[in-house]
This record gives sequence, C-alpha cells and structure tokens, in this order.
Amino acid sequence: MKRRTYPLWLVFDRFRHHRKRLTERTFGKYETVLRHFESYLGRTATTGDLKNRVAEDWLTWLVEVRGCTPVTANGYSERICCLWKWAVNHRLAKGFPDVQRLKEPKRRPRALTNDEVSKLLWSVSKERRNMDGTPAADWWRALILVLVDSGWRVGAALSLRWEHVDFAAGLAEVKAEHQKHGADDIKRLHPETLTALRKVKQAHPEVFGWALVIANRIYAPWKRIRKRAGIPVERDFAFHTFRRTMITNVAAVAGDQVACDFAQHSSVAITRARYLDPTNASRKHPVDIVGHPWSEAEGGEKGAGDEPTNDN
Repeated sequence: MKRRTYPLWLVFDRFRHHRKRLTERTFGKYETVLRHFESYLGRTATTGDLKNRVAEDWLTWLVEVRGCTPVTANGYSERICCLWKWAVNHRLAKGFPDVQRLKEPKRRPRALTNDEVSKLLWSVSKERRNMDGTPAADWWRALILVLVDSGWRVGAALSLRWEHVDFAAGLAEVKAEHQKHGADDIKRLHPETLTALRKVKQAHPEVFGWALVIANRIYAPWKRIRKRAGIPVERDFAFHTFRRTMITNVAAVAGDQVACDFAQHSSVAITRARYLDPTNASRKHPVDIVGHPWSEAEGGEKGAGDEPTNDN
C-alpha cells in the first residue's frame, strides 16, 4: 500500500505549533529553506521528496546554481533534516535522513581586537532610538559589555534576569534552561559593565527584554552598528564573535585548557579549532617557540642573504 504524502508546508505548520519556544526569526529561516527546496523541485514539496538522494542533489544545486557557499547549503540541509526527523517521529514521513554534508573550507576563528571593541562601543553611542524605554545607546553598550565579560551566547545573555544580577558581588547568572550545555553559569562582570547595566530601565524581568528578540528588533540595528564602526557585517562578525573574543583572550593569558574549562567545552580540541584566533598578539606560534636554530649554529659568520659557499 502506497504511503500517503503531505505537503511540507503543512508539516511545517504542525512543527511550528509544537516548537513554540523557537523565535519568529528561526521560523523565518525554515520558510526560506522550504522556498529554496521548492525552487529546486519546481513544484510544491511533499514528504515524498524527503529522500537522501534528493536532498544531496539539492545541496549541489544550491552551490552550483544558486551560488550558495557550502556552509550556507549545509545550514539549509540541517533545517530540512530537522523538519524531516520531526515528520518521521510524528508518522508523517518514513525513514530518517542520512544526508551527506558538503565539504566546508575550514576558516580560522575570528575574534575582535581591543581596537574593534572600542569602535563598536563608539558606534553604539551614536544610536538615537529607544529599546523598551531605555536609550538605545545605553542598552547596546550594556549588552556588548556583558557579552565581552561573560562569553555567553547572545540568546543566553538576552535571557539574563534582574533577580540574577548581584551588583554588590559583581556577579551575574544565566540559568541552565538558556544555556547550550544545560547548566547554570555564573560570571563576574567588570565594574564598567555593572555601571552600564544600571542605566538600563528595569521594565521587564529580563534585563534586555526577551520580547526584543522575538520581534527581531536587534538584528537590523546590529548590522547598522557594525557598518558605522567599520566592522564587516559578514557571518564571522556576528554576535558569536564576542564569545570567541573572550575565549581567545582567556587562552592568551591562562592557556588553552583554562579557556576550554571557562567556555565549558567538551574538549580543548573544540576550543582550539573553533574559538581561538591565531592572530591574537599574545598567542604563540611555532616560530615563537622554536625560532631559527640554524641561525644560531651559523654563529653569525654569514650575513643575511649570503649565498652558501661550496668548499669542494
């Protein structure tokens, strides 16, 4: 008996109803993915199209025809596969996905320099609008300083509640429900950051107002702030850059393992591969450790650039 198929938009509507904790911005990304998938198919997508070969051919099409990067195409694949798994679990589709990811170029982690952080703080001072009753310049300064001090992901930082900020002790805590690793996390904040937080209007239980994220009100200003500061608006300089910056700076002072523990990564290999910017001035490279031992062996007898002589 042939299995009944369902339009993927219908599946998405049901998925959306069950995943109420996801933001409108996230749902918008799913909608973009579905439109790309239907552009490839040339018709309405159904659960019958959820096949590994179809998905892999679609990824190739995204890169070769639409000009997407492998990173972007793999991101689209992850969302389709997430929807696919949900459909299988709810008996709307058959067979879990096993889609081969495209090979991605491994880019170096990018952290902000001290000068770039200063430029961003200058740029936010030029913001003239309000964020739920707080001048935007004060709101953004507080958020950036919290991100720099704590290394929290932006979603975790935006969930910070006033009741979990101890101004006397200089500590702030984000609860496990908002952390990727599922554990409470307490960080000490710099006095400058605490001063900035005191300027934020306490209009919500959350310091920064969770509704701001749901309404997608922070992403357009963030792009404008980066442009004004002369910071690229590409993916490498998204909010997560602040987390890489904190982890890179900790590693430069205390070592990679301490940075790994501080970031609560499962291994130091993850910290090194995804978070430590090798261009940080304090980070040692092989030449800093080894030097040029052959130059010492020469004893300075030959000048730089001298051709070796043939004694035979």
